[in-house]
Amino acid sequence: MRSDETILIPELEEAMERYQPHKLTWSDKDNAILKRYYGRVPISSLESTLHRNSKTIHDQVVKLGGKKGEPFEAEP
Repeated sequence: MRSDETILIPELEEAMERYQPHKLTWSDKDNAILKRYYGRVPISSLESTLHRNSKTIHDQVVKLGGKKGEPFEAEP
């Protein structure tokens, strides 16, 4: 067999068409945890609690109007 030949497996081709990557959405509870603890506890604690990596957490903080590495302002 030549290395430039394409191998197709019909069952896997069908699976690829149906594949939807798992997308974990942020719940109101998750966002509340971020707003309360982000910048006040180690990021590793948030990673294990929220089951997300630090980049995803930082991205969500910015999306919520926070600044990377800084705690959210206390709400009045």
